[in-house]
Amino acid sequence: NASVRGNPSLLVSEYLPRSIADFRFVASSSSPNETLVIHDQSPTGRYWLLVYANVAGDYSITASREATPGEPLFTETFFEGLVDWVQTTTIGLVTAIVAGSL
Repeated sequence: NASVRGNPSLLVSEYLPRSIADFRFVASSSSPNETLVIHDQSPTGRYWLLVYANVAGDYSITASREATPGEPLFTETFFEGLVDWVQTTTIGLVTAIVAGSL
């Protein structure tokens, strides 16, 4: 029975928490085990994890980091957007003229 083991729930915060209100609920089940996979990078570069359970107990937390290939900064979409901005906006055209005269 998971309630006997505390039924742990996971809450996470991307910013240094000041109280429990700064965490958001991310995982809970009737199982005594929880798994959390975060795909997005935190704006602060850190995550704070809170384990909340119905009863006290010995809980084991394991964290790992997996390197994932990032999307290149200058993709074809970026260049298409840049060309469109230069050709269709006054500020884009002025920027291109100024940059070209340097």
